[in-house]
Amino acid sequence: MNQRFLVMDELMPSDVVMLDRRMVLGICLSGGNALSHTAILAKAMGIPMVVGMSECMSKTRSGQKAMLDAARGTLQLSH
Repeated sequence: MNQRFLVMDELMPSDVVMLDRRMVLGICLSGGNALSHTAILAKAMGIPMVVGMSECMSKTRSGQKAMLDAARGTLQLSH
């Protein structure tokens, strides 16, 4: 099973409910806010999520190892 973080500009609430929780370790969005419908649904599904990380798309690459700390609002990337 290849679990992954989703790193995206935006994510619609309808997309969140379609996610397979077993495959998604967490979500990092460059936009959005903590009170959005997307964030509320992710939290209800037990998926850690960080929003408003404006550079997350430009700083990450596919397959890169990462650690998401939703409580602190951080995404640490391997080199």
